[in-house]
Amino acid sequence: MQDQIEYLMEFIDIQGEILEEKTGSRQPELSVEQKKRLAHRGKKLNEFLLGQIENTFAPSTVMEWLLLSHFL
Repeated sequence: MQDQIEYLMEFIDIQGEILEEKTGSRQPELSVEQKKRLAHRGKKLNEFLLGQIENTFAPSTVMEWLLLSHFL
């Protein structure tokens, strides 16, 4: 399982590099729906665990999306 996680993290890093080459930014512009999807997946993790796997957005940002998703 750990090897699978590490593979996916590396794949995400590569996608971030490609995004940065094309747009100049490693942070994609997410739609409201995409933010909701990530927030609902992230709510199962605490901020420490989320910080271990999330390298594009701060864990606190993902948690904010969760709070906001209840109002959107």
